[in-house]
Amino acid sequence: MFDFIPQEYEKLVNIIFLVVTALIAHHGITYRNPDGEKDFVRLLFGC
Repeated sequence: MFDFIPQEYEKLVNIIFLVVTALIAHHGITYRNPDGEKDFVRLLFGC
């Protein structure tokens, strides 16, 4: 994937990337503004 990352760390980097992406998507899907409504742009980034 990345040439500067040693082969033995590539799987770890992929797992970290997957977890961070999942957290961002979860936040985008579950976020509500102060009025209690979901923001359309955040839903797009979450999905």
